[in-house]
Amino acid sequence: MDKNSVYSILREKIVLGDYKPGQVLKEKELMKEFNIGRTPLRELLVRLDAEGLVEIVPYSGVHVSSVEFKELIDVMELRRPLIKIAGKLAAERATKDEIEKMKNLLNKFKDNLDEKELIKLDSKFHDLINMATHNQVLYGILQALRDRVLRLWILPKDKSFVYTFREDFQRLISAIEKKDKDSSANILAAHAEFFIEKIKAQL
Repeated sequence: MDKNSVYSILREKIVLGDYKPGQVLKEKELMKEFNIGRTPLRELLVRLDAEGLVEIVPYSGVHVSSVEFKELIDVMELRRPLIKIAGKLAAERATKDEIEKMKNLLNKFKDNLDEKELIKLDSKFHDLINMATHNQVLYGILQALRDRVLRLWILPKDKSFVYTFREDFQRLISAIEKKDKDSSANILAAHAEFFIEKIKAQL
């Protein structure tokens, strides 16, 4: 398996809670599981450490980083204005092909999916929105910040609120098609705030 694929799988497992906070990631087991060498694996772990998803502790190993609500507050202070910028730029710059990809992904939001699958779709949808900004710097920053926020979804016991996401994205696509920058920005920001408030209410 190539290095980028291994990175994507590791990141998803951490973000979605398959690897629990505090869990030790053993290099030998990861090397065997993903058929990857020690050097490229360590490069990936250093990258995940830089992104705050793992912590490399000398003489102790690699630990999945903890999930703290306080960190969410710090992240959201930075992420909130950037989300609105992304909404505006997506409405201004999204191509017909990109909008079609959003619609196709929206069709995959089904009521019979479990919460984790819906969270995965939510993440992919945000990825499409961020790519539609055609700003690579903004895309990279928002991807890293989203991963930090998304990890908190494992905290609440009741995750049924994720079933409302389809309606949010339906309205967002409509705003983008109309090139309504303000509506696109506000819908995207409200969606993010809703996610945070639902988690906060259960802590």
